[in-house]
Amino acid sequence: MAGIVEETRGATPVYHCLGNHDLNVPREDALRVLGGNPGRAAYFTKKLPRGWRLIVLDTTDVNPRYATPGSEAQLAGEAYVRDAKAAAAGGDAARVLGAPAPDDVCKPWGGGVGDAQLAWLEKTLADAVTNEERVLIASHCALSPTSARPGMAAWNARELARTLEARSMSHRSPYDRVGVVNADP
Repeated sequence: MAGIVEETRGATPVYHCLGNHDLNVPREDALRVLGGNPGRAAYFTKKLPRGWRLIVLDTTDVNPRYATPGSEAQLAGEAYVRDAKAAAAGGDAARVLGAPAPDDVCKPWGGGVGDAQLAWLEKTLADAVTNEERVLIASHCALSPTSARPGMAAWNARELARTLEARSMSHRSPYDRVGVVNADP
């Protein structure tokens, strides 16, 4: 992969949105090899021409499979999965309110946005509104539970959708693996 990335690097900036297939190697190695992202970050924002702002999210953030073994991130991810599965097993009443079925919770290839990244997203969206920027959000997993098949959206898609809807942003995800948000100032 490193050879292909180096060979194809050119004058046009290329940014990468992490997904499950990128993380067959440690996260740090994937980000180093892929390069291009500001500060080699897994999630970031970049000002674009003509009043646009790109926000790239890391929806692998809370998946313990993609954390360094034995790390705090792995332990937090395991707790997240355990709590989400317990909540989904709470019965039919939870599913009537839009919660996923227990078998559709925390698929092993998926993930979600952690608390620190969610707080960063909220601040970044507020800054974009203040600066009258239009926003394009890239993510590997869909950011709304209704924009993908069961189990294919981000694990915390309902929370992410509420965050975006609070800013009057619409969410479009034409495929299971791509989430795009457009907002007019």
